[in-house]
Amino acid sequence: MIDNIYSDRKISAGTFKYRDTEIKVFFPNDLNEYAERCVQHFVNLSEEDILEICRGIHTAYKERSTIFARRFTIPRNRRIEHMLDYCKFESIEISGQYSEKPSYFVHALSGWGHLKIIIIDGWKPCVFNNLDYQPIVVREYKKPVMKDGIIYDEMNEECTFKSGVFRNRGGESRIEIYFDEEWDFAAKCAEHIRTMPDDMIEKICSGILNQYNNQTERTLPGLEKTTDILQYCFFEDADVYYNDDEIPAYILRGTTEWGSRLYITVKGSKILFVGSGQTEPFFDEDLYEMMSMNDLYPKKYIPVPETGVFTMAAVEFYRGGRQYHYRCEIEGISVGDTVTVQTGYGFKEVRVIDIFTQEKSELLLPLEKYRFILKKCTAQEDFE
Repeated sequence: MIDNIYSDRKISAGTFKYRDTEIKVFFPNDLNEYAERCVQHFVNLSEEDILEICRGIHTAYKERSTIFARRFTIPRNRRIEHMLDYCKFESIEISGQYSEKPSYFVHALSGWGHLKIIIIDGWKPCVFNNLDYQPIVVREYKKPVMKDGIIYDEMNEECTFKSGVFRNRGGESRIEIYFDEEWDFAAKCAEHIRTMPDDMIEKICSGILNQYNNQTERTLPGLEKTTDILQYCFFEDADVYYNDDEIPAYILRGTTEWGSRLYITVKGSKILFVGSGQTEPFFDEDLYEMMSMNDLYPKKYIPVPETGVFTMAAVEFYRGGRQYHYRCEIEGISVGDTVTVQTGYGFKEVRVIDIFTQEKSELLLPLEKYRFILKKCTAQEDFE
């Protein structure tokens, strides 16, 4: 169903037909099959889901009507189910696969501005005004020519380099490298990988072993030392992240014998992340330790309070924006503080607007759906 697909080094873009209109779809490069399921889910939304979207559009219109009433007004006699007449679907955005059920964002343009429609794990669609809307841009990736020890294979149209101990599925010490136009920086990263010191390799292998122990009950033969785990890992490519300091920064990507994806995030002499989810190398270092999916560190399990009462924090991402609830297990958090939370797009600093308690029966979502406040930043009066 998805046509006209093209990709850059991370994101693929394509189009599909919905009610005789061509709509764009964006998704990570390795999620083609899941993207098709999400598109099919959107095209076949039930009448109940469509009506829920219409209700959400009407609510979003009322929230903005005070400012935009002179510019755009919906007639009072229009029914809720006609709200789609005032919107145009532009694109679907799929940021990752969090479960087997389709989860995606729909971007639409209304008479009063852009809207975002969130559809997650089979929940009812949620609509809100998207004040920070920025269209996604995907430029088709063009591989460069041979230079600085990075080999461009014209016949196979791929850029590869010698990768040291990191072998591909054929057992060869050569994997692909992805970069834009920073030749010298890409060569520096390739050399950094090829000559990686033993202590960094040991740390990577410890993280991979943690992933293996957490995800499978299988016993792999021949694991006499930590680095033996590499014989069960198959590396595909390195994705280079240029920075002004020109510190080698990249993500090594591959798969494992036990079937999981493998992403290793490196910046300079530091191994920041080992796990099954891709994470960029430019967050504050202490945040990587807080990631529940980072296999470099022991898994953190926060128990259910013996009292059965949960401390919750309501936060907003911008002043006057929609409220979101997070579990608050850190002492000293107060209303007005700026705290760090994890979202589907990475980490964000948000403002606490309320602290309250709830029993499990009072929670709006299943307990496992709630994320945690990760750390307190500063008290901040002027939050944008």
